Amino acid sequence: AERLHAVELLPFKAAIKAGARAVMTAHIAFPQFDASGRPATLSRKVVSELLRQELAFDGIVATDAFTMQGIADHFDPAEAAIIAAQAGVDALLIPVDTPRTHRRLVQAVRSGELPLQAVETAARRLLTMKAGLGLHELRTVDINRIADLINTPAAQQFAQNVASAAITLLEDDGAILPLPNDRPLKIVAGIISNSAAGNEGEHLAEQLTARTHDVASYLLSAGMSEALLAQALVQCREADVVMFELHLTVGAWKGALRLPPQALQFLQAAREAHKPLIAISFGDPYMFEYLPPMSVSLCAYGGGRLMERAAALALLGDTAIQGKLPVTIPGRFAFGHGLQRA
Repeated sequence: AERLHAVELLPFKAAIKAGARAVMTAHIAFPQFDASGRPATLSRKVVSELLRQELAFDGIVATDAFTMQGIADHFDPAEAAIIAAQAGVDALLIPVDTPRTHRRLVQAVRSGELPLQAVETAARRLLTMKAGLGLHELRTVDINRIADLINTPAAQQFAQNVASAAITLLEDDGAILPLPNDRPLKIVAGIISNSAAGNEGEHLAEQLTARTHDVASYLLSAGMSEALLAQALVQCREADVVMFELHLTVGAWKGALRLPPQALQFLQAAREAHKPLIAISFGDPYMFEYLPPMSVSLCAYGGGRLMERAAALALLGDTAIQGKLPVTIPGRFAFGHGLQRA
């Protein structure tokens, strides 16, 4: 419980302090708080005692979808709705059978199984938020205006600043960073990904190419042809700098995070050719536990345009590197580790 408060719950505490209006529960158990094994969505100890009382959150608590396996495979959905309401949630999302769930909730209130006060409190929270957003006057949202209202230039710049502040330099053997700006480099990037986006590494390559560096990228996967792998290995041996990009994130149905044999061959070729080797994790930082020491190891923690641009700016010396590891990478780097670059 002490670690949960110091690490995992820290972002929630900060969000609540900053005025977050809603929190979603997950269908996962927290035995440190509730020994019954119930998922957080159905746990009074988590929703009412931890979130409401201990963390002093008075906004809307919404569940994750009731159609998800954490509820649907282990509980009667209508009965689970009662338990969730008793636990203190305000909004039940995507019931398996909405009419049946509604009938069961009405029955529970009439029988006293679910206190009417709990329903009224939840309704008051929801109506108060709707009124605050003007939804009692304009009930529909103009979806065509969402990007203009949310993705403003100021919001984009703020997000980019956050991305840059997160970049963490774990090692820089030989003080390779920043990359030189006075001459073009031949850079070969090997990319490993378990994302469905299909454009991993593109934004990073664009930023480096804009500085006259020549970037050739290869997706290293089990489906890679032998001819393409051979080409990547030749390019690797001829490069000025080799980048090893890991776009690997933990997620449902993704399975264990592993490096394909092609990635190991790519790494071996770079090391045998004694090339400066820059490894960047655009996802799970724990992947560095399974990699040998690199010339440069950089944590970006996530992928996409903002993080790839932040990584490029850090590599080029356009932004300071000031991130600190939020976790310990066993056998490699301790919690709080991070090399600084002005």
